[in-house]
Order: sequence, then C-alpha cells, then structure tokens
Amino acid sequence: MIARTVLDRSLLRAGETVHMKHILRRHTRDGFAVPAAPTLPKAVVVRHAGSGQAYEKPLAWDGAGVAETQWSIPRDAKLEATP
Repeated sequence: MIARTVLDRSLLRAGETVHMKHILRRHTRDGFAVPAAPTLPKAVVVRHAGSGQAYEKPLAWDGAGVAETQWSIPRDAKLEATP
C-alpha cells in the first residue's frame, strides 16, 4: 500500500492547529485502487524524529480511501530536530 499525508502548511508552531488529509492506495495490475475497508489503519501517529515524542489521532476513512484529521499542536511539542 501507498500512504501519503498532505498538510495545510509546512511551517508548524506549538499551539496552532494543523489540518491533514491522508490518502491510501494499493497497487493493482491496472494502476491504483482503494484498499478494502478492513485493511485501513485506525489511527495516524505524529512522531518527532529527534525526540521520539508521539501523538496518536484516530482516522475515519471515506469510500475513496481518504481521511481528514486536525491536530492541535501541544504547547510542549518539540518542533526542531535535536542534534
């Protein structure tokens, strides 16, 4: 399967809300198709690569294999990579 998440912007700041659209497809002989509902993930995890800090949000998929979420970035969220 191929998953992509599109954010409403690339600059994220603590305390703001980011809107995300998640798109999931699977390869077929004829191109791409929407995966079967039982195979779709139930949640997305936003993880800061430097610190490992993680936040999980539930996903509700539509019939086209698209889910939308919004996440209020906590004030204490790490936003920069740690060296």
